[in-house]
Amino acid sequence: MKEFTKKESKKVFLLGLDGATFNVIYPLIKEGKLPNLAKIIKDGVYAYLDSTIPPLTPVAWPGMFTGKLPGKTGIFDFSLPTGKIDRKRPKPEVKRVNSSFIKTKSIWELLTERNMRSVVLDVPLTYPAYQINGVMISRVMAADSKRTVYPQSLYKELKKQGLILDDLTEKKEKTEDTHLSERKHCLKKEVTAAQKRQIKKERVNQMISGIDEKVKLVKYLNQTQEWDFFMAVFMEADQAGHGFWPDKQKISKIYQRLDKAVGEIFSFLPKDCLKVIASDHGFQSVKGVFFVDEWLRGKGYLEKTFEADDETEEKLKNIAQFKEDFHKKPGKTMGRFRYQPAVDYKRSKAYLSSGTAYGIRINLKGRDPCGIVEPRDYESFREELIFELKKIKVPGTNKKLFSHVLKKEDVIGQSRPDISKDSSDIYFLPENMDYCLFSFDKKNVVYKKSKKGFHRKEGIFFGVGPEFKRGFDAGKISILDVTPNVLHLMGMAIPKDCDGRVQKELFSREAKSFKRKPSFCSSSNKKAKEKRLTSKEEEKIKNRLEALGYIE
Repeated sequence: MKEFTKKESKKVFLLGLDGATFNVIYPLIKEGKLPNLAKIIKDGVYAYLDSTIPPLTPVAWPGMFTGKLPGKTGIFDFSLPTGKIDRKRPKPEVKRVNSSFIKTKSIWELLTERNMRSVVLDVPLTYPAYQINGVMISRVMAADSKRTVYPQSLYKELKKQGLILDDLTEKKEKTEDTHLSERKHCLKKEVTAAQKRQIKKERVNQMISGIDEKVKLVKYLNQTQEWDFFMAVFMEADQAGHGFWPDKQKISKIYQRLDKAVGEIFSFLPKDCLKVIASDHGFQSVKGVFFVDEWLRGKGYLEKTFEADDETEEKLKNIAQFKEDFHKKPGKTMGRFRYQPAVDYKRSKAYLSSGTAYGIRINLKGRDPCGIVEPRDYESFREELIFELKKIKVPGTNKKLFSHVLKKEDVIGQSRPDISKDSSDIYFLPENMDYCLFSFDKKNVVYKKSKKGFHRKEGIFFGVGPEFKRGFDAGKISILDVTPNVLHLMGMAIPKDCDGRVQKELFSREAKSFKRKPSFCSSSNKKAKEKRLTSKEEEKIKNRLEALGYIE
């Protein structure tokens, strides 16, 4: 079917709220604290947005902005294996993912090919910023402020306007470094309860300031840039979930400010613009932690060793200097050395891919640098692991801990071998996502109770504007449906290899989007040449993710 001309096409604004969740939104709406989202529910459509497996920021956002499963995007976690041994420690080396790793075209790349202009602001997995027909600002998981903006001339303009500054970036980095230091001190109980409360209060204020600053930036870009598609992501709901859950007062404060931001942004957008709000996943309380590698060790599939923690590693690096200084300054001490449990990869058949992957990786010979499982035994061993995982019960009950135990091909979809080799071999999700999955506990336990919050699979979706139904509960749609629906709303053809689909039930019967059949175009795969960040940049991003509570 013939696509619309640019003149006929509808503008679409997609507002991303990372980690936003209906189990916070609905109660606050009932209390009258989120008037703008309440109005959107009355005037538009809303639905639970079923996320990817795992429901994780770097996996879910590419799923949203490409409409494809992880087997096509090539992103399975915050980091992926390189197939080599880490130079620092005897374990498989990993590489931190970035925008160059994505193996398929994003919605703004598809629109660029059709001479449509996009503004892309702080969407995860777009750093380093790259060339599109329009503007890209990518400050999430970023290491170098000058690589966050395309075109580069815009960086200077925003700097001049006071909307993005070198010293502001430095202030942000300093703040995140402070958060990491504070988090470590809190874990070691080196601060009082009063100091913890003050730290959290300051973080809430910083988040609110961050929301205010981004609203100003969105407004400026809307006024100064031509655009057909605009996507901006706010990270604060997720940061609050990781940082303050289950403190309802602080969570409420962040959600109320985000609601105000929604109202402010929607007030200055073009009148006939179609507006979509979506989150990459939801958030919820968890009952406890299941230590996967400890369980694997108990089953005889894994051997444990010990390695220096990060602080001790730094001390050991400087041991020669310490010895020299000790003679010059008698009595000098380097402090206590600390060691933590770790996987002995040379003697382990399987292990937890990471604390965020919800997956086990089989240590396969020929694929993994420390591999010990023969390829001929891979499938039978995987079946054995799946059988054992399905038998695990919630402590003190006869209820299964994992509601889904799946082979990777049932999770990541169709994928080339050179891409699928980087994923977990088995994925498993706790019932209602109410248990976190970590590696080891220092007390050698398999279970531990927890009052923290973590991701849930159900995110949020809202659509409002002349094409959408009014006051319609669409139930549940997939995060992969966002890109096909946006393209269809804009009158554009959808890549035939998208895993998501157009949900016509979202549109009013009088709307062109309802009457028009979806049209399709060729595959949107691309040749992606991975450009790794430097080790210092990767370490900087790792520290930031730890500071914000995204990774342990």
